[in-house]
Amino acid sequence: MSAAPVKQSTGHDEIRLRIIQAARRCIERRGYHKTTVSDICHEAGLPARALYRYFPNRESVINASAELETKLYRDILSSLAEQAKVSGRDPMLDLQERMLGLLQTPQMFGNWVHNIEWWAAAARHPQILSGFQATWRAWQEALDPLIEDSLGVGLDFDRSVVAMFLVASYNGLLLHAALDSEALNFHQLSQLILKLWLLLKEST
Repeated sequence: MSAAPVKQSTGHDEIRLRIIQAARRCIERRGYHKTTVSDICHEAGLPARALYRYFPNRESVINASAELETKLYRDILSSLAEQAKVSGRDPMLDLQERMLGLLQTPQMFGNWVHNIEWWAAAARHPQILSGFQATWRAWQEALDPLIEDSLGVGLDFDRSVVAMFLVASYNGLLLHAALDSEALNFHQLSQLILKLWLLLKEST
């Protein structure tokens, strides 16, 4: 299928988003190392090498994709924090329910494939590693107020350690959900996470 022509009225930000989304689809199908700039441009409906008008290189597209995903999750965390102020519920328990719900959606398989490719590329490319580290810091910053609100200030652990544990646990569950979702009992998993968090709260 031939690439669709670019409309002159299309804005700069919209084309950047098209490139990012096209890169994700290409990487999900072919992997990061087999995805070329030409592949991404064709998938986005752009002339060959048009990517360089919007990004300096392929690695920058990968980092921009991670930034968009991080913004999505940061928005979720901010929303939960605001809801907790009104409802009085523990925001971390609401977060648990929301994230487990996301794990059960079909589109999460694509996110898993993209993330695995991103992690592998970060191990080999300093620019992507820098983006990975920036994303981790953004997660830590977003989780910090929720952890403090849930556990208080008398926590024996540094909140950044708690945030790291939460993100690592979620990524591990994302991996298992993508590879063998039927093996995961989400109801019992939810109950287990709840009990572990309540035990942590009781220890503070």
